[in-house]
Amino acid sequence: MGHYSKAQCHDCGEVYEEHIGGSFTSQGLKCDKCGKTMEIHCHDIPELSIQLLGYEDYCAVARILPDKNSRDRKKLKRISLEEFNRGVEEFAGKCDCGGKYTFDAPPRCPKCCSTNIKEVGSKLFYD
Repeated sequence: MGHYSKAQCHDCGEVYEEHIGGSFTSQGLKCDKCGKTMEIHCHDIPELSIQLLGYEDYCAVARILPDKNSRDRKKLKRISLEEFNRGVEEFAGKCDCGGKYTFDAPPRCPKCCSTNIKEVGSKLFYD
């Protein structure tokens, strides 16, 4: 589950909307250098999504690939959450600033890139 909230930087005073996490159908990553967010949808990474869930699991994500590929889906090896996260981070690649998108990057101020921030407004949760 992800959320949006107002945040304020203690270094430069910038107040902005912070986006943290993903949803049922997408993964939210941040750049480890500048804090820019990237959202990767399950339809962008169908093989990884199906490998994580397993073909036999009933889920909308498992129906992303066309039915003609059902034989190929059965052959996919099931992977752990750690392997899935590594695959998503590899798919996301590098940010324009030279950093890399990860699940572990801390939120950063969009103005000065400081991590010295705090939430100052209410949260809006989504899934």
